[in-house]
Amino acid sequence: MVKIFGKKPLDTVNLYLVADNIKPATLISSPTYKDLADFVNSRNIPYKHKKQVPKRDQLNENGERIATVYGRPYHSFTIASDDDKLARLLNATTEADVGRALGYPEESARNYRNKVGDEVRNGNYMMVQLARAKKEGISIPSWFQYISFVPWQFDLVSGEIDEASINLGLKYQAHIRENYPELAYIVENTQSERLPDSWKLNPNGNYRISTYHPTTIREVQ
Repeated sequence: MVKIFGKKPLDTVNLYLVADNIKPATLISSPTYKDLADFVNSRNIPYKHKKQVPKRDQLNENGERIATVYGRPYHSFTIASDDDKLARLLNATTEADVGRALGYPEESARNYRNKVGDEVRNGNYMMVQLARAKKEGISIPSWFQYISFVPWQFDLVSGEIDEASINLGLKYQAHIRENYPELAYIVENTQSERLPDSWKLNPNGNYRISTYHPTTIREVQ
């Protein structure tokens, strides 16, 4: 039985892709330390670990900070297939360099959080494209469940999706299906994120999501 690491199945996908030298590096947040540390140590996989404690300011009605609220601690792992790739990720200073170190396609790494045409490429951009496809009755391709980046071109309604993202998703999917079929089943049949139901494109290119649909992204092909 496959063991799930991190907070979601895609974390485990990325971990095995790095362990098998298919993907250069990955970032995983885990609620526990031991299981993930034992796995990477048993395979001599280079990594860097840091315990994190999330916090936020509690404000009064005047917007003044009155207290600091601390969340549940978690463990942040930076994992790579070799020491050089680990150093590259740890030393990355820009969003684009982080994306390259994680093995993302060049155009997607370079355009993340940047405006392309009228739209900024970020998480909301991707969620809106998924919602548009859902409303048009277009199934989401199963390879999409294997990528952890925002494709720089991702319009399922028009069919305009950048080839590099498709090819990488298919490569990852083929490897996991062949070597970890139980994990592939989990990844392709588990989805918890809700899709936007209404949104607005702001002048700066960012989507403002107003409401979410009660159903999920599922229905891949």
